[in-house]
Amino acid sequence: MGKLTIIGNANPVIGKLEMYSISTVNNWLQPSPLQSPLQMAKVQWGIFVQDRNGWRRAKNDKEGQIVPYTFGQKSLSHKAIKIVVQRGNDMGELLIHPQRAKEPKITKVELLDVNYNPIPKGKKLSYKDTIVARAHCIEMFKKSVSFTLWEDDAQGEGHDPVINALNKINPIPLIGSVNQYGKADVVFRLPMYTMAVQIANARIATGDKNEGATHEYYVTAEVVDKKIMNASPNVNVVNPTYNPTPPPAQPKPKSTPQQLPQQKTPPPTKPEPVPAKPKPNPDSAKFPQTPAAKKQADPEGKIISAEFTDGTGKTLKNAKTGDVVSIKIVTQNMKGKTVNIKIWEEDLSRYTNDLLYEKPAKLLYDTNFLNNVKLTKEMYDKSYETGEGSEREYFIEVIHNGVSVDSPVIPVTLDAQQTKPEPTRTKTNIDKPKEPVGKNKCPNCEKPITLQQLIQIMDIMDPEDSKKKDKLTLSSKHYKIAQTHLDGLNQLLHIYDLDHCIQKAHLLAQICEETGFHSVEEGFNYTQANAKTTFNAYFSKHPGNVKKYAREEVSSPAMPIATRIEMANKVYGPEVEKDLHLGNKYDTDGYSFRGRGLIQITGREVYTKFNEFYEQNYRPKAKSAGALNFVTNPDLVVSPPWSALSAIYYWIARGIKPLAAENKESVQTVTKRVNKALKHLKRRQAFFESAVKVLEVNKCKPIEPQKAPNNKSIATYDKAYSADDKTAYIDIIQPFNRLTVGLLVVFDNTGVLFKCYAFAHGTGGTNRLGGGKYGDIPTGRWAISYSKRHVGELAFGNHGVFDMTGIDGEAKKAMDNGRDGILIHCGHTYGWRKKVNGKKEADAINDKGSLMVTHGCVRVYNDDMPQLIEVYNNLKKSGKKIIAYVEDVTEDEMENKVYKAYGTVRDPKDYKRKTSKPDDSQ
Repeated sequence: MGKLTIIGNANPVIGKLEMYSISTVNNWLQPSPLQSPLQMAKVQWGIFVQDRNGWRRAKNDKEGQIVPYTFGQKSLSHKAIKIVVQRGNDMGELLIHPQRAKEPKITKVELLDVNYNPIPKGKKLSYKDTIVARAHCIEMFKKSVSFTLWEDDAQGEGHDPVINALNKINPIPLIGSVNQYGKADVVFRLPMYTMAVQIANARIATGDKNEGATHEYYVTAEVVDKKIMNASPNVNVVNPTYNPTPPPAQPKPKSTPQQLPQQKTPPPTKPEPVPAKPKPNPDSAKFPQTPAAKKQADPEGKIISAEFTDGTGKTLKNAKTGDVVSIKIVTQNMKGKTVNIKIWEEDLSRYTNDLLYEKPAKLLYDTNFLNNVKLTKEMYDKSYETGEGSEREYFIEVIHNGVSVDSPVIPVTLDAQQTKPEPTRTKTNIDKPKEPVGKNKCPNCEKPITLQQLIQIMDIMDPEDSKKKDKLTLSSKHYKIAQTHLDGLNQLLHIYDLDHCIQKAHLLAQICEETGFHSVEEGFNYTQANAKTTFNAYFSKHPGNVKKYAREEVSSPAMPIATRIEMANKVYGPEVEKDLHLGNKYDTDGYSFRGRGLIQITGREVYTKFNEFYEQNYRPKAKSAGALNFVTNPDLVVSPPWSALSAIYYWIARGIKPLAAENKESVQTVTKRVNKALKHLKRRQAFFESAVKVLEVNKCKPIEPQKAPNNKSIATYDKAYSADDKTAYIDIIQPFNRLTVGLLVVFDNTGVLFKCYAFAHGTGGTNRLGGGKYGDIPTGRWAISYSKRHVGELAFGNHGVFDMTGIDGEAKKAMDNGRDGILIHCGHTYGWRKKVNGKKEADAINDKGSLMVTHGCVRVYNDDMPQLIEVYNNLKKSGKKIIAYVEDVTEDEMENKVYKAYGTVRDPKDYKRKTSKPDDSQ
């Protein structure tokens, strides 16, 4: 047995390709003159890794005299790595010490089946299949990667981003997070993303008469916060609509004309050396500004167009020296990126270019304007060469840095057999219920909402059209984008227990009216009439600006992008903050935090609360979710599943879930939480009735009252008191220090009837038992009665109050010590005070802020008070005695157990207060 020596880098940098070969000291393994190399034993290579159980062979076997290896991020986590080579009975090994890379990058994108096995090249997939896209990354732990699925219409190998620019299957990318092993995964379900071949047949490869028997798909992956891009090879999908055409008749061969001999020209004389002129980047996007100038599409399809415009955004057909112009750049998926903008003059007779202007610019939007560009005489003179006329041929070059890599191609067909998930593989089986169907659910509850159902729900006559001619429909041009948002919603409904048929009907009714599953970003292209009603807080003060910011009617030309941005920053700006309570701080916050998502969340404050909801609530549920920041990158909210998650956050934060009842009247109650003005209520009711019919809600089991934590009896959280057929409870569960919001839960012997957020912190702080009125609420049982006192007062709201009298425990001791005036009420929330001309002025009573401290009472939100009163009155009518019970728990138990026990989450508006003083204002 001989010993082989491996030649190669023992300290490879991760992500970098290295070559390895073998040698021997005495060269005795070289073939003899009488021995053919084909007769020698094969050289076989393998990678072995060491973990706590010892050495094991990794799945990376190769064969050959020289082999390539690239070590990935995961190699850094192994205890030890070695390459082992064998040739016959001879062996050798080399210990490998992977080194960290200096630059982050995506090395490749691969496509896997539902069981996370690589898809073999050429294998045909079914349109019923699930594809897992995996990006292999270097030095990108916890970074977010966006994935896009494309249908490839380009001929031959590779992907042409220009030809495929309109072929996005999911126009809004899916987001995956890079784990510690350098992998980021997302799941594409072909039934949802390809819509049974309609998308793929929408465009035809250049030069083809039809799409053929298969469709080819590939995936691109890009880092969210940095321009690093990679793409997978294609996969082939069989086209079920393909009908083979008979082969055309073979044309008769034509005689080839005799080629003329090339004329020889004398070699040119060697010119004197001159400094090299700057040249445009051969791979960058170029856009002609004069008829004969250079044109070249962006190879990555990111830069759509660039042109000279005047001050109003209109395209300039010609310009002269001395003109001040703007450069308009239209892009896609480039927000936040920096590009280099150059203006060149092209000398067509010499095939040379003169660089006239250069400036870097950060792209803040999809459409950007670089203003105040002056076409100077110096630029004109610089481009002059002998023999050139008076006219110049200008073109704009836009350069952005990035590397594009392709994924493999996969074929997909309806005839192919679907890959079945293995029983032990559950990661991608999101559509399957995680638990058995509940007692209050039917089989349809667990099924995802389909695009076909959505189309049927939205196919109704407009009830607000007096002539009864207009229909509310989902246009076919919006099918693709609606499917992507619907897919995101379906993934989340079960997680948040919103998959009951009636809950889905209510949610769909509101989304259909708010965004229609496609307009998930506020566009600010309003008519003047709509602008005045929608943004009355601003236009009532500036009526003359309506014509400036809005078009006259629907048929009028769209408003320029720059005007829309200015309008957003005005109507959502600091000037109207006291009316809208959006939390916008800066002049640009209006546009930055404009409405986005399926139920459009708006304003810096709501984006901040949604970001907290994502971190504190969603990420613990979705273990693979990466770190995202919706405040620093608010555009993420338009991407599924975040467009859907923002809607679910709003649904939960506004307390809408308990309001969803099986009657038309409940739509008004729900709508009031979504749109206080009840705008287009008739449409929402019509969508709800349509959803009830399409989803077959009548066949579903009614939502049962929620059971309290004690399974044996309906009891308070601490199980101290139980309800019976004569007694009901209002259980007020609070953290011991009272510095954060708790819950108020109403229940009787049938179950939980109502719950809402409640805050029991007094301005007097921890002095619960003293004679003062302002301390925290004491624990114990309280007799309770309703009164219409204090209606309309700022501190108490518009719905009256509940009076509380201590029965036992701390409650009785506090009353014996002279404490009185303890109430349950609503009223103003945090942020109600503003300084106007040096004086304090109260805003209108609303729930824009979080629950505010009181003078020793319990405060609930204004929108919750009417329902609490209604439940109380119904219990009184039934003859039941109602007792309020205040109990406290640790802050940790409140956060991790109480909310979970009652099927809710911490108030997204809440924050931890500082200890208050007795003289603090409520």
